[in-house]
Amino acid sequence: MDAATAADAFAGPRQGVVYTIAPSPLEAATIWAGTDDGLIHVTHNDGKTWENATPPELSGWSKVALIDASHFNAAAAYAAVDRHRLEDYKPYIYRTRDDGKTWKLITAGIPEGSYVNAVKEDPGRKGLLFAGTELGVYVSFDDGDHWQSLQLNLPRSSARDFAIHNGDLIVATHGRGFWVLDDISALRQTKAEMAAAPATLFSRRQHCACARAVAAVRRLPYGSPEAENPPNGAIIGLLPESRRFGPVTLEILDSAGKSVRKYSSEDRARA
Repeated sequence: MDAATAADAFAGPRQGVVYTIAPSPLEAATIWAGTDDGLIHVTHNDGKTWENATPPELSGWSKVALIDASHFNAAAAYAAVDRHRLEDYKPYIYRTRDDGKTWKLITAGIPEGSYVNAVKEDPGRKGLLFAGTELGVYVSFDDGDHWQSLQLNLPRSSARDFAIHNGDLIVATHGRGFWVLDDISALRQTKAEMAAAPATLFSRRQHCACARAVAAVRRLPYGSPEAENPPNGAIIGLLPESRRFGPVTLEILDSAGKSVRKYSSEDRARA
């Protein structure tokens, strides 16, 4: 049997299952719903009545993989659409700011072949979005107008969903487990003008130093998922030595201004 293509999309009444549901964090009665056959609906009265808010160019077999209602604008939402079943591997992310009356395709910077599975807005900064594609993760700092890779050391795999918890970005992949990008404070503070600045010092989220309780070692049942715990104490990032400005030094002071510890890019690793 030949593979289906966009030309084979059914032109008659479309059916499908509700694949994604997105309650608005700003208006309790507003709920978005998307189907696996390319339909988007919205209700503003707790589901008593629904309005068809589907982008006009979406055909059948366009799976609305994920909808995310905005945390800053009750009329705004984002939709990730997957059309690979039609052999269309282009990325599709749509944004509306008027309750679905109009939509804009926002995928600049995501290459073809990276069809999209998920889009999420950061609740901590307006305009900061994350996209999960079949080939990795992307980030936008301008509400989706432009995207860039956020792959870092994440395995090249299908990213299916995100959660943002206590300032950490959690990525659910298909086949490579859960991955966590600890402390996205720097992403929340990033601005376009920083690209021209010689250096930028980011504030990190508040940390506390505490001693871990020593408990008896207990083995988990065979096959239980395990991961390495974060190191004890505060986590501090130090920039490498700058060729333009020379060594970089970081000094930690207590509340009285007394030096507690000092780090330098000239320090040599202890054997």
